[in-house]
Amino acid sequence: MLENEARQSASAATEARRKEHDASLNMRIAEAEKSIAASRAAAMSNVRGIATEAASAIVERLTGMRPTDHEVAEALKTAQDGQRNA
Repeated sequence: MLENEARQSASAATEARRKEHDASLNMRIAEAEKSIAASRAAAMSNVRGIATEAASAIVERLTGMRPTDHEVAEALKTAQDGQRNA
């Protein structure tokens, strides 16, 4: 009888520790996901700026005329929308 109680007590303590660890890990995972999302957003912002500069330089090199920022932005948006629909 005492042995069963000791086993049940140890099992309950182990389960409580597991739940604590799970909660801690879930919190750390959520924090990491937020950090990754922020890094991804920053990186994508940089990529868009680079794409804008590159597209503008390419058009100018090919045509001899520099496109407006609005024209480049619209062209990039159209290209991006086309990729999403593909």
